[in-house]
Amino acid sequence: MLPLSALSRRALVAAATALVAVVPSAEARSKPPQAFVKATLSDPTAPDATTFGFTAQTAVAHPESGTTDEFPVSVFVDSDTSTSEARATIITGLKGATSARLAALDVTVPPDRIAVVLL
Repeated sequence: MLPLSALSRRALVAAATALVAVVPSAEARSKPPQAFVKATLSDPTAPDATTFGFTAQTAVAHPESGTTDEFPVSVFVDSDTSTSEARATIITGLKGATSARLAALDVTVPPDRIAVVLL
């Protein structure tokens, strides 16, 4: 192994950056979902020339409290988004709506702790 003085500053910075980049993903894995959502999209609409809308029939389960619910959610995406961007927008909208719905049922779950499956 090389002595510390033999390592270049660039190598040390690269190694430190790599370690820092790993920390958020390890932290994210340590926070499992608290609620689970399954949703189907239906009734596509084009309310204007730049937007598509969908109705999501949504079911949620919060195992810790035993809470379950089913509810419709309207989600909208810009018409010029890519498939992956549209999917991300829909999932973000479903997480937010689910968090709000659970809060109305006296169950607090932040959106980033909700797992979504689109069927």
